[in-house]
Amino acid sequence: MLRKAAVLVMDEATASVDYACDRAIQRTTRHLFQGTVLTIAHRLHTIMWCHGILVLGGGRVVEQGAPHELANTPGCALQQLVDGSGSAEANTLRG
Repeated sequence: MLRKAAVLVMDEATASVDYACDRAIQRTTRHLFQGTVLTIAHRLHTIMWCHGILVLGGGRVVEQGAPHELANTPGCALQQLVDGSGSAEANTLRG
């Protein structure tokens, strides 16, 4: 990020930090980095701000699109993951 690179790859960059630190890293990345960000993550909060995502299953892409669209589309894998996080968390993710 400091070198003004065109692409930033974040592979589970926030996996070992708490949610507050995860949010701070994501907020900083969105505000300071002007290039393309490739984020690999398991935490739903980490990817919900992205313009587009690929959802993988069994080593294959099972769906792709904007996370908020997929999270609100019945039958989508992301929608099922969001709903499986509990109703309060699902509302936060969709918000």
